[in-house]
Amino acid sequence: MTNNLTVRIAASSALLFTLCLPAARANVEAAPAAKQIPGRMDLLLRTYAEELQYLNGPRRHAVIQSGRLIYQSDYYRAGSDLSFGVDAGLYGAVRLDGGGGSRNMVHHRVDGTGSKDHAWAFLGEYALKAKLGQTTVKYGLQPGVDNPFLPPYDIRALPPTFRGITAVSTDIPGVKLSAGSIDGVIPRGDDRVRPLTTSYSGVQFDRISYAGIETRIKDVKTAFHVNHATNLWNQYYISATKELPVSADVTLTGKMDSYITHAAGARIGGEIDNKALSLSLTVEKGANSVLFGYQAISGDQFYDYTNETAGIALSNAMGVDYNSPHERSGQLRYVFNGDRAGIPGLRLMAFTVRSRGADATAGAAAHSSLDDPLHDLYWKRGQPAHGGRHEYAAKVTYQVQTGALKDMRIAFYVYRTRADTYYPGSSFNDSQLMINFPVRVF
Repeated sequence: MTNNLTVRIAASSALLFTLCLPAARANVEAAPAAKQIPGRMDLLLRTYAEELQYLNGPRRHAVIQSGRLIYQSDYYRAGSDLSFGVDAGLYGAVRLDGGGGSRNMVHHRVDGTGSKDHAWAFLGEYALKAKLGQTTVKYGLQPGVDNPFLPPYDIRALPPTFRGITAVSTDIPGVKLSAGSIDGVIPRGDDRVRPLTTSYSGVQFDRISYAGIETRIKDVKTAFHVNHATNLWNQYYISATKELPVSADVTLTGKMDSYITHAAGARIGGEIDNKALSLSLTVEKGANSVLFGYQAISGDQFYDYTNETAGIALSNAMGVDYNSPHERSGQLRYVFNGDRAGIPGLRLMAFTVRSRGADATAGAAAHSSLDDPLHDLYWKRGQPAHGGRHEYAAKVTYQVQTGALKDMRIAFYVYRTRADTYYPGSSFNDSQLMINFPVRVF
């Protein structure tokens, strides 16, 4: 399996360079004329290869070459202070390997079609935007939202994009305000807008609206965000980060993140009363840092969030989430930052997480019928889900600093996780290569 992946990675990497180098040269040659065109256009090329093997289960694999052609206009004044503009993005990909059970690694629509397509393209993003001072408002199909509920889960050939209105303001020094409302998503692997769903329960809902405030005063950062998913839940997020310099090259950073979720409206996801908490301490000395993380789930439900997002900003949500009812987990993480060791662009990370105490007994009793759509979430092999899991992973990334390939970012990731027999999750091995290469068209 590893040898096959190596061959596919080599082939896809060669294709990337074939595509990138002419574009890079054309970009340099066209530079004198670029000033004549308002706004900017970028070609974002990505080579994505992944091998995912479930223990005693299916194998998923793919090699995809994708591209996003993104145009962002300048802001044009409509008055003394207010200005407007537009953004648009054409997404496309070519399948070099994968299909069938590869699901959203390739072209995978909600109706199950597309996985055998060799190429596909679609309008992946568009937005009307307005700006007043340091406040920006956008409406349309957008590549993600910078908050703890709706950041895009961008781990495939193309990222998901979200339809709705978003607003961000930094007019107040040291304060960031945000708000918005989202009513649809183009999922990874798909090519059209779909309804919103939850990641774990799979419940479909109409809209998620949010608001938040983030502050920074010297070495203390705080955040408070809230969202409402129509007839599903109200969620609250609280975060605080404190940096403490110990010496010239040693810094301690403590961080707390917490989500609180309560059922709301028609309660289409059932009764929800869930709290998720993580605490982490990072010790940084020169180029090296070590993180110790602790995470706990309180309540009889899973901590759930919007599908196609990484809406779980907890310290131990690494390869998997550790978000089962009553679950406790601990993490040890090491990071090497090459920028601080004379190797700019290089970053190494290795981590391990282990959990215990997951107990879905109460949820299993509430969803005991085989016809209940949440039955399989709370039951595992005929018993209420329980137990724990552990994982090990390493990731190396490098961003080219100079030359024709400047800003190309290469990331390679290997991962292994093992779950107890009745734990609500699977055991699998995963390896992934992702090469991102941005080309400035004008």
